[in-house]
Amino acid sequence: MKQILVIAEIWEGQIRPVTWELVAAARKIKNNSTLKQLSPTINIIVPATEPLLLAEKIAELTGIDVIGLQIPKLKSYINEFYIYCLEQLMRANPQTSDSYHILIAHSAQGQDFAPGLAISLNAASIPGVNGIQFDEAGIIYSRAGYNNTRNLMIRPAANRPVVLTLMPGSFKADGGEEKKTGRVDIRKISFAPATYGADRIQHLQTVKKASENQALKKAKVIIAAGRGLKEKENL
Repeated sequence: MKQILVIAEIWEGQIRPVTWELVAAARKIKNNSTLKQLSPTINIIVPATEPLLLAEKIAELTGIDVIGLQIPKLKSYINEFYIYCLEQLMRANPQTSDSYHILIAHSAQGQDFAPGLAISLNAASIPGVNGIQFDEAGIIYSRAGYNNTRNLMIRPAANRPVVLTLMPGSFKADGGEEKKTGRVDIRKISFAPATYGADRIQHLQTVKKASENQALKKAKVIIAAGRGLKEKENL
């Protein structure tokens, strides 16, 4: 049985809306007739310091089984922590060890850890997916290329997992298929900085970057003009 994994996007203890779009894309993959012979199932992973309430909410709203990845040391998002803990979960957990599609948001967070996760799992990587199609041979993903002027059509290999980052807004979030509530399974990863990466990084804190130009936020009226005006006097 093949698994479709959705990595929920969690930021500052909240579920980001793009998570529901990832679930919609996962359902589209699962329900296609060309893949039903593989009997794919969907699991959602919620990485957080305290994932229980978040996992229960997602399981209730989607009807999909959720794995809460409890990472006690994860005070805030750090890409190396994410990659290490997700890899440990996927390799050790029977529910996720046979994963062949891993869906992640093409957000600042997703773009940060998805490539490293693909390398650690020896998986293929397709970033910026904006569409899913099917033919008699299987699944085809599309992503923008050539400075966003063309769509590249890509078919992943069938014999290895693939890590996908999906463009927000490309897949319409749905209200769920099942009336039941999905099951919640909490898995704790014993992440010890002393035994991993201590000689490479030490996370101190996450600080918001101050904007250098606050003029737009303070302006009561904003006028946008094109190059056709040529001179500012023409305004």
